Parts: sequence; structure tokens; C-alpha cells
Amino acid sequence: SEPTPTQHSKPTPTQHSEPTPTTHSLGKHRRMKCDNLALQPTKKVKNDSSEATGHLIPRLAAPSAIERPSEPAPMQPSEPTPTQHSEPSLESPSAIEQYACYLKSVYMKPKPPMYDKLPQIKVRKYIKLALIGKDDITPEEADEFTQSTIRGNIHDITRKKQPMTFDQIAQLEDGSEPKCILIEGAPGIGKSTFSWKLSRKWGKGKILQQYQLLVMLRLRDNRVRRATDVLHLFRHPDMVTQEAAAKEIVRRRGKGLLLLLEGFDELPADLRLEDSLFMRIITGLELPEATVMITSRPSASGLLMATCRNDISQHIEIIGFTPEDVQCYITTAFEDNPSLQSGLQEYLSCYPHMKSMMYVPLNCAIVSQVYRNSIQDKFIPKTMSDLYTSLVRSLLLCYLHEHP
Repeated sequence: SEPTPTQHSKPTPTQHSEPTPTTHSLGKHRRMKCDNLALQPTKKVKNDSSEATGHLIPRLAAPSAIERPSEPAPMQPSEPTPTQHSEPSLESPSAIEQYACYLKSVYMKPKPPMYDKLPQIKVRKYIKLALIGKDDITPEEADEFTQSTIRGNIHDITRKKQPMTFDQIAQLEDGSEPKCILIEGAPGIGKSTFSWKLSRKWGKGKILQQYQLLVMLRLRDNRVRRATDVLHLFRHPDMVTQEAAAKEIVRRRGKGLLLLLEGFDELPADLRLEDSLFMRIITGLELPEATVMITSRPSASGLLMATCRNDISQHIEIIGFTPEDVQCYITTAFEDNPSLQSGLQEYLSCYPHMKSMMYVPLNCAIVSQVYRNSIQDKFIPKTMSDLYTSLVRSLLLCYLHEHP
């Protein structure tokens, strides 16, 4: 019979492909490989990624394969490449992660000194904390540690106390997550410094890592006070990220958030009402899954104790300097002049009302600086009015000297 058309079909392009190398064409194959490699891009190919990308790079066959051809091995299913997974890539962080990175970068910045004309003393343990119990006690019932925290002024908290560290903050005995933490301390005791140091330690990954976000809000800031909605409390340089992060925080009901309200005593009276934004946050009506930490003077925390005393998981006091700390501060402040050290100690012995205020670190710095200047001016303050008059006069002279 006559051949069918299919039997006289022309060979396909694959039928004219170049012959595979044999034992007699090894040198030719090497030259062919060099020529083909010259046509390949100069980009370095790692491992066997050529199969994944589709580039054909000729290789020399093994000697055994040249001498005795064998049947091609069955193809094994290759494992999927990372790009085939549907999980989100780490290269595109979420709005919460971007907001957390921004907060850490802010907390890592050095804090500018509030009183740059006062001596900067290198005291390592300048913040001491005490965990306050729930039951009131009389001074006779207080143990030695509790007695050391009672100074006989309006800022005293007459409850049983025990020392605690930064690592113990937001850690309850039953292992649960606290809802409200109240931090109290006298004026100048270091509440703002405490807030900054706490945020910094979180940013460094040292403490409070169970919280994905730590947002510190200074309640003296007018931008914070003007907020009428929770969404307005979270700020970011990029408006898109700010809006996305704020909406996600609200959607989570504050879960994974530690909100630090610094300076409750500085809020005006109308913002301390029960229907105000900050009181709704403190009582859990807003962001109920968040942990709220509040710093305040004892004289202004009565409203908090009356409103949400049962909701306060931890009650902490910043206790300031002990007599040993005061002595260490004086020694360090006047290490360049031993005569001033002994002179200041004698001065404090003569004026007990001056000595009684030295437990506050800020007051300790003020008295030390005023005493140093008073020796030069030959005017030693004997009353509280004299002390602050000398302080203001010293600060004004420094300002006029720098800005003539």
C-alpha cells in the first residue's frame, strides 16, 4: 500500500537537535559547553537553581554513563520553592509590627536632661520600687522596710509594702495578665523617669515582652488631652500606617497592648470624669483586653482608688532614696571637693526640714546645687523659701550667662 501522509511528514525541530556527546566526541562536547556558557548571563547561579529557573546549563556526563548508556531515571517530584507558599512574607510586616518598630526607635533615643544645670550624678539604682498591699496598717504594725518608706508627709502610703524589681512588674502570682497597674510617688520622686526607663527596657527586649506594643502617653501633652477617640491616641509619622495600626488595635480590643498613662495627676478635672476617654480606658469600657498602667501622685489617685480599686491588679510605689542613697549621692556630687561634702552634711544636720526632703532625688539634686552656689555667694538658705529663691536665682544667672 502507498505510505500515508503521516509517514512522509517532515521531521519536527526536535528531531534536528544536536547529538548528545559520546566517547568519540568528548573534546567537541567540551568546546560546545564553553561556547554555551559564554552565551549564559554572567549572574552567578547558586547550587542547582538552574532547574528551578529554567536555564539549561550543559554538564559533562559521568564516565560510567558514557561507557554504558542507561535508561533515564524516573523524575522525582521536586519540593515546592518558598515562593509557592501562600503564607505572608517577612519582607512585608504588618501595621502593628511597623508601629512597634517605630515605638522602639523612639524609646531608644537619649532622654534630654530636664535640669541640665543640676549635677548629673551616676547613681545606678536611682529608682526603687515597693509593692503595696491592700490592707491599711498603723505605723506600729509596719515592718522595718515599710517604716523606711513613711516620711511623715501627705504623700505617705500607710500600707504594708515589700520591695520589688522592674522584672516583677506586670507579673501576678496566679500567672494571669493584669488589667490595671497603679504607680504612685511623691512629686519629683522619678515617675517620669520610671516611665521612660520602663519603655526603654521594653524596647531593648529586656522586660514585658508578652506585650507586642507599649504605648506611653504623657497626659500633660495637649495633643493627648484633645483626643476624643481611641484612634487618635496612636501616632505614627506615616498616616497610612497610623490609621491601619490604630484600627487593628481597636479590632483586637487592645489585646497585646500595654498602655502607659504618665501623669494622671496632671489631667484637668473635666478629663477625670467617668465619661471621659481616659476614664473609659482605665475602667475597661475602651480597649478591654489591654493592660493599663497609670502613674500619679498619691494625693491625686483617690479618684482611681474609689472608682476602680477592685480592678487594680498591682499597686506600686516609687519610694525614692534611703539615707544610704543620700549619702552616696552627696559623696559622688562633691567628689572633687571633700570639704563641701562634710559642709553639706553638717548643714543638713542643722536644718532637719532640709534633710527630710532629701529622699526625693530631684530635691537632693536641688539642695546639693544650691549649697554649692551658696558657698560662693555667701548666702546659705535656712528656709524653704530661701532654698527655692536661691535655685531660681542660680538658674537665671546661668541663662543670662549663656544668652547675654
